[in-house]
Amino acid sequence: MNICDFNRMNESAKALFGNAGGPVGELAVLGEKPVQLGVIPSSEPMSRLANFINTQFLINSEHRRTSGIDDRLLRALRACEGEFSSEVIEEMRKIGISPEMYDKLTDTKRRAAMSNMMDIFNAPSDKPWEIKPTPWPEIPESAQKLAVELTMRGMMQVAQITGIMPPQDVIFRAAQERMEEILNAEEEWAKDRGKRMDKKCHDQLVEGGWLGTFAKYVAYICTYGTGLIKGPFPRVVMTNACKETKLGTLKFSTTLKEMPCFEAISPWDAYPSPMAREITDGYLCVRVRYTSDELSRFASKTQGTKNVEGQWMPDTVRALLARYPKGGIKIDPQPHDVLRRQLEKDGMDNGNDCKMEGIEFYGQVDGNMLRELGIWKTSDGKTIDPYDYYEVDCITIGRYVVFCKIIDPRIGRPISKGIFYEKPDSWWGGSIADELAMLQRFANTTMRNIVMNSAMTSGSMFYVNDASRLLDKSEEAFKVKPWKMFLFTQSMMGQNGSPIGVLDVKSHLTDLLATMEWVEKKADARSGIPSLTYGVNLSGGAGRTVGGMSMLLDAANKGMKMVINCTDRHVVRNVLKMLVSYNLINDEDISIKGDFNVNPSGVMGLILKEQESSRRRAFVAMVANPMMFPIVGPKGIAVILREEAKGMGLNPDDVIASAEKLEELEMIQQIQMLNSQQPQGQPEGQPPMGPQDQSQAVAQGMLPNSQAQVMAPQGGVAERNGAG
Repeated sequence: MNICDFNRMNESAKALFGNAGGPVGELAVLGEKPVQLGVIPSSEPMSRLANFINTQFLINSEHRRTSGIDDRLLRALRACEGEFSSEVIEEMRKIGISPEMYDKLTDTKRRAAMSNMMDIFNAPSDKPWEIKPTPWPEIPESAQKLAVELTMRGMMQVAQITGIMPPQDVIFRAAQERMEEILNAEEEWAKDRGKRMDKKCHDQLVEGGWLGTFAKYVAYICTYGTGLIKGPFPRVVMTNACKETKLGTLKFSTTLKEMPCFEAISPWDAYPSPMAREITDGYLCVRVRYTSDELSRFASKTQGTKNVEGQWMPDTVRALLARYPKGGIKIDPQPHDVLRRQLEKDGMDNGNDCKMEGIEFYGQVDGNMLRELGIWKTSDGKTIDPYDYYEVDCITIGRYVVFCKIIDPRIGRPISKGIFYEKPDSWWGGSIADELAMLQRFANTTMRNIVMNSAMTSGSMFYVNDASRLLDKSEEAFKVKPWKMFLFTQSMMGQNGSPIGVLDVKSHLTDLLATMEWVEKKADARSGIPSLTYGVNLSGGAGRTVGGMSMLLDAANKGMKMVINCTDRHVVRNVLKMLVSYNLINDEDISIKGDFNVNPSGVMGLILKEQESSRRRAFVAMVANPMMFPIVGPKGIAVILREEAKGMGLNPDDVIASAEKLEELEMIQQIQMLNSQQPQGQPEGQPPMGPQDQSQAVAQGMLPNSQAQVMAPQGGVAERNGAG
C-alpha cells in the first residue's frame, strides 16, 4: 500500500465525518482521550487498529477488482436477471435487434439447483444433521465409580438375603456382565446429553434465523458460485417473554434477549486477502450495514462478552447515532456498486441510505492495538502481550472502532463458506453462469434467429415490376389487404409479364428449434443439472416407470452431489460444531454438556436413514416371534419404535410408553413370577419372602437381574444372558 492509498483513505474518512461538532453531552472515551458524549471531534486521530483495518480493506478490494472476481460476479448476476451489458445492447440496437430477446437458460438451472438444495436441507419432517456423542465419550469418573459401587453393593445384599454365596466363576461372569451394563449406561448417559444438546441447537437455529439465512445462502451459492454464512455470534434481539402475573394469568411482554444468531453474507460483501485459499487464511474483510435501531440495541448490552475480551463500544456507538440518527455513513464506493444495485432492483445510490456501512475484520493484530482500545486480557484471563498477535473480530464505522473481540480459539472465525463448482487453489467457487457462459450466448443468438425467421415467414412479401403502370397513385396503393384489387395499365414498353409478384421466405424453424434443443442438452451436461429435475422430458422411456424415474432422479442428483457434499462438510457441519462449542463454553446448563460430534446428513444421509428404517422394520418383524420376544423385551422394542416414530415426524412420547412405565410393568411381572414359584437357593427353615418383601427387594436392586439406576440405564443385559 503506497502513500496515495493512505491519503485517499484519510480523505474518505474526513468526508464521512466532516468538521462539524455535535451536541454537548456526558464524557466518553474515544481512543485514549476523554471527549464529550455525542461529539465526534474531527481532530480526533484515527486509531491504529481502525487505520490498519481500512488499509487492509483497500488492499483486498483492489485485489478482487484486478483479479476479475468483480466482473465474474457481475456477469453471473446479469445472466440470472436476463440482462445484457450496455455495450452489447448498443451493438444489438445498431443492427435492429431488440435487447429483450434473452433466453434465461442460466436462471432456469439456478432455480432448479436452489429447489433441489432446499428440498434436501429443509425437509419438513427431518433436519439434515444430528448431534451424537463421540465413539468413546468422556464420562465423569464420579459417575463411573458410583455405578460400580452401587452394583457391588447390590450383589452383597443379594448374598446376605439368600444366605448363599455364588461360586467364583459365577461371580466373575456376573461382574463382567455388570461391567457391560455399566458401559451401556455410560453410553446412554452420553446419548441423553447428546439428545439435549441436539434439541438445544435446533431451538437456537430456529430462533436465530437459520432458515432464512440458509435460504439466502442457497440463493448466493447458486447465483455466484460462492456462499457464506456468519454464525453463531451473540446478538441482542427483541423476543417475547412469558411472565405470570399476580392473578396467576400469563402475560407476554417484549424484551431484549441475547442469543446466537446467523446471517448470510453476499459474495459482493466479502473481501479475502490476496493468495487466500480457505476462510481462515489471511485477513477477511466483510462490508456490514446496520440501522440506527440495531446499533442502539447492540450498545445497550455487551453481547455477553466479558470486559477482558472486548465488546461493543457503547459510547462510540451513541456518539455516532447522535450525529447520524438516520444513517448515511458509507465506505468508499466500489466500481460495480451502482450496476450491482441496479441489477438487484435496489435503485440508484443517492447518498441517502438508511443504514450505516462499516467493515467487519477477521485477522490477527498485535497486542499494542488492543491495549490502546482498553482491552488488556484474553478470555482465559491472561494479560495481553503487546508484542504477541491475537485473532480478533473487529468492526469499524468510519474512522472509529465500534466493536472488538478476541476470537475464542475453541470456536474460531464464525464464518463458513461453500462453493458450487470447485476451482483448485481458489478462494472463490465457479458459478452456473461461468459454466454456461458460451451456451447462454448461443441460446440468445438462436432465440433471436427464431424470432426473426418467424417474423419473416409469418406472411408473404410482394414486389412490383413497373410501378408506373399502377393506376392508383395514392398512399393506399401498396397496402396489402384481403380481396384487394390492383389495377394496371398496358405497358408502354411492350412488357406482357405480371406487374406484381409474391416472395415466400423459407422457414428454418425446425433446424433452429433442433439447435435450441441441442443447446439445452449441452447445458444439462455442462451444469450437471439435467432438465428432468424440474419436470422436463419425462414423458417416455425410463421416466414412465417408478423404478426408472428413481434411477433418473438418482443420476440427476449426481450432478448436485458436489455442492451438496460441500455444504454438508464446510457449512452445516462447521456451523453446528461452532454452535456446540458455543453452548459448551457459554451455556450454564450442565445437562447438555458432553463429548459430542456432528453428523450431517444431506442427500446421502436421507438415503441412509431410509435404509435404516427398512432394517428396523424388518428387525421388529423378526423379534415379534414368541421365541425372540423374551430376549429383546419391551424396552428393546420401545427403542426401535421410538426411532421409527421420529422418522415419521411424530413425538415418540405421544405414542410409546416411557422408560419409567416400562420399568414398572417389568417390576410387576417379576413380582408375579416370584409369587408363582419358590425362589431357588432358599435356605431350609427360612420362610419364603412375601409379595411385599419381594417388591421391596426388587425396588432396592437386591434381587438378581436388577440394575441400579445411575445414568439412565437400559438394563436387560444380565436378564437376557441369564446371569445373576
